Amino acid sequence: APVEERRVLLVAIGGPPGSGKSTLTARLLQGLKLKDHSAKVVRQDDPRFRFQTLVGPSHGMLLTAGSVNWPEFIKAIDEAISKTAKVGTRASPGVVLIAGPLVYALPQLDAAYALRFFLRASRQEFFRRQLAIAASAPAPLPPLLPPPPGRLGAKATT
Repeated sequence: APVEERRVLLVAIGGPPGSGKSTLTARLLQGLKLKDHSAKVVRQDDPRFRFQTLVGPSHGMLLTAGSVNWPEFIKAIDEAISKTAKVGTRASPGVVLIAGPLVYALPQLDAAYALRFFLRASRQEFFRRQLAIAASAPAPLPPLLPPPPGRLGAKATT
């Protein structure tokens, strides 16, 4: 009932991978906290909500509604609502930010959103961002010891 009573507002942040959902979510959360609003985030890309593990270029992407563990996702939203409802009022409602590529897939959830964002990015921008992420990742550490003789990759000595 907190959502129906407007003591908690659900805010959807949808869009394809690499469109800026995480950035917008972080900035909204920061702004809400600065204004002393109770706020929680539920991210659809959390591994708890995936039925499939994808590899390669699709790694980390939720591509179809069937790839989401909806019962666990809805449970996490319900828990976030309960936590924010403890201090939320109609005058100063709590906010649950729900971010992911498929946040609009369930009609009953979509109907409950007080505010909706849908972000887009061109394919070129998506790949630019992926390359920037890869470039900022720390380099792998070199092995501490050389491989033992006779192992694959070890040089034979004579």
